[in-house]
Amino acid sequence: MLEAVREIDRAMSEITELRTSGRLREALRLSVQTLALAEATGDSSRLARTQVRHGFVLLDLGRHMDAIPVFESVETCALETEDDDLLSLAWRGAGRAHFLRGDYVSSLIHFEKALELAFRRGREKAACIELGHLATVNRAMGRLDLAFALYRDQLSRAASMQNARIMTVCLSNLADVCNIRGRFRVAAGLYRESIELARESGNRISECVAMGNLGLCLARSGRLREALECFRSELAIATETSYRRGTITAHGHMGMHLEEMGRYDEAMEEFQRQFRSAWEVSDHCNMSQALGNIACIHSRRGDHSRAMSFAKRRIRTAERTGDLNSLARGLAALGHFCMLAGGAALTDAISSLERSASMLRELGMGRELAECLYDLAASRDASGSGDALETARKALSIAIEAGDESSELFSRMLIESIRGRTDPGSAISELEGLLPRATDERHEAALRHALYRLTGREDHREAALRLYRSLYGSFPNAEFRSRLEEVAAGG
Repeated sequence: MLEAVREIDRAMSEITELRTSGRLREALRLSVQTLALAEATGDSSRLARTQVRHGFVLLDLGRHMDAIPVFESVETCALETEDDDLLSLAWRGAGRAHFLRGDYVSSLIHFEKALELAFRRGREKAACIELGHLATVNRAMGRLDLAFALYRDQLSRAASMQNARIMTVCLSNLADVCNIRGRFRVAAGLYRESIELARESGNRISECVAMGNLGLCLARSGRLREALECFRSELAIATETSYRRGTITAHGHMGMHLEEMGRYDEAMEEFQRQFRSAWEVSDHCNMSQALGNIACIHSRRGDHSRAMSFAKRRIRTAERTGDLNSLARGLAALGHFCMLAGGAALTDAISSLERSASMLRELGMGRELAECLYDLAASRDASGSGDALETARKALSIAIEAGDESSELFSRMLIESIRGRTDPGSAISELEGLLPRATDERHEAALRHALYRLTGREDHREAALRLYRSLYGSFPNAEFRSRLEEVAAGG
């Protein structure tokens, strides 16, 4: 018996080392063996602690549906034995599992219970960690003000404890909120603070994550060369530290960046590396994401049929694993590709987007819902199926609530374009009023195009042509080419 206990303790430490190094399949094999050994001891508490470790390995592998019943079993044992340490881990694990699945409501419930337990027990570090978890769920739900406040509270507590690891992660998360809101300069500064603190404390994994996020921020603000250097550093750190998840993410980031630069062959290679790396460790989340990225490349090239094919593969993967988040996003992407294909595919676009909108609404994913409703409104408008104006108004309302300025602007454009068929004067006035709010070429090009359709004025047509030529020159994708050809033909 004593020998079995020692073997379990040794295995538990080794599982942690394997997880940290990204050797997830080995970690899974060892955790399964350790479960059998713990069960043979007849010690329910020891078995539950082994199950916790097994549950977190499953989360690392993207098998959150398999992890949920594991943490539920641990919760039952913890309540029966009144083991608060075990209960805290069970709720934290369940919260992560439901979050990764996309069930944000259930995730919030578990993290809130874990936070309440931490406060009740006076466990400052545990409370600090749970505040971050709650903030991240609220951020995913589009509740940015609340997320920012929770992260600030977490940062203050971490600083008072002088916990550099939590401070590093929190600074990066605060930057994420600023990045979403378009406050790129502030976000970049916070990412750099996080990177510096990570280096000082020797936290290479947090440095890797923050470096990738800084790259995304710089890319969004148009600083493409600097962004590419960040992604290269991210990949180098992940490779050097054998951080497998970081390697997978870095390939995805590199691919997205190359895609935005119009270097589609190179982007496709990165996304294929992302898929293969995820497949090697059975990481279904990243496999689904890679399939979605590959689908986008085909769409950018105008091959909507292949884009739809890969989107359907992503949907099947999400359905098989129970990943509601990926399923909802996959359905939205499939609907978008069907919308771009037009014609008979519009019926499929509407069906897929309706299903996605229902899921996104239930999951509380505001920003994604606004984009989905916009596509649904545009598809309904193109097909003449009705309810387009009402749907566009819903998209506008959700975009405003989520703070998504881009979706808000495009929704307003669509509303006025639809209204312009019956009340052109009012629609023209509203669209002209939106011009000062156009923050980039894409927004202004779409506005000028909409105004040209309603007014027939050559100055709007020439402006739209100039802008679409510039956009297509920088990002040679099929959508910009189609818009350019449409305006050139007087459409």
